[in-house]
Amino acid sequence: MHRTMYGFTGKLGGRFALVLSLGTIAVSGCTIAGIVGNGSIKEAMPYSFSTNDPAMGCASGLALTNFLMGFSYQYEKDEIPAPLLKASVVTRLSAGMCAESESHEAELRRMRAMFNKQPTEAMDAGISEKRLHGLAATRNYDAFQALAGAYGPPGSNDEDGKLACPEFDDDYPEALLYTLGLSSGLLAVVHDTLSGRLVGVAMDMPPAIMRATSCVDNDAWWGVPDALRSAILLSLPQNDMPIDEVWKRLYASADKGLAAGMTLPSALLAQSLASQGKQEELCALFERIDGLTTPPPAAYQLLDVYARTLIRHESNKIWTQEKGHRAELNALACPPSNTPVIPATDEDLFGD
Repeated sequence: MHRTMYGFTGKLGGRFALVLSLGTIAVSGCTIAGIVGNGSIKEAMPYSFSTNDPAMGCASGLALTNFLMGFSYQYEKDEIPAPLLKASVVTRLSAGMCAESESHEAELRRMRAMFNKQPTEAMDAGISEKRLHGLAATRNYDAFQALAGAYGPPGSNDEDGKLACPEFDDDYPEALLYTLGLSSGLLAVVHDTLSGRLVGVAMDMPPAIMRATSCVDNDAWWGVPDALRSAILLSLPQNDMPIDEVWKRLYASADKGLAAGMTLPSALLAQSLASQGKQEELCALFERIDGLTTPPPAAYQLLDVYARTLIRHESNKIWTQEKGHRAELNALACPPSNTPVIPATDEDLFGD
């Protein structure tokens, strides 16, 4: 039709017809929004999860978020099509990985400067570290807001006063997308706290996130929902579960994940152990993961590689504190115990 209307023939005419056809689709914002959003979560997301390069994943998030949300400009905020919001949960969370990785490098730089008694360098690295935590908090909070826009506020009740859970599409791992979106909310709180509250993320989110994890099958997703729930319980000043029971459940989640070759629950365990100063237990966890022979599920190996980078960062911090450099190449273990100890406080480093 286009060739006849505009008098074009051959390859040029075919290409021009394609451009016109795409233009016709673009006129219908709802149609193109649905195509782009559904294509992203049903085709691009599963492919990305099957790769093993977190840097590519975070770069994709940086590149695609604005592209995806560009199709939402014609909608009111509360009317943006759910497929676009669902897709942006993953792209925003992936973009947050970039800032998170950079914050880790700034943290190690600060620790090296403290080890070498370079106060100016330590201060500069610390400022950069906080700014990057703030950026990671912003991106993760945006991902959580997109999740709430697509599915409703996580942890809320339905008309009968029961937990309102989404109905997940079995055609793609939508339950996993929802779980990752919940984790983005927790990451937003954690990074904002580490930034010194630069962003001002609502601190009442963790209990709602914890409640919403019950919407996801814990056994189907390697113990991640229960690990997320346990990690939140450890961070709350008050909860009804004895602390020993919380640790037991978190370890059980890590065991479930490792049995399937997936280290995501172990990453939550490692971060929890580090935050509680349980270095002996953390070193034992490093050894266990380093000796793991079960491969991760091929369809989700990106998540496992990402989790391992988080675990390795905890190892790098211990090595940097005790040796002045990150863990040795390909080593996931704590350094030998006969190592020098650096000043533990700013006063010890900089003097009175």
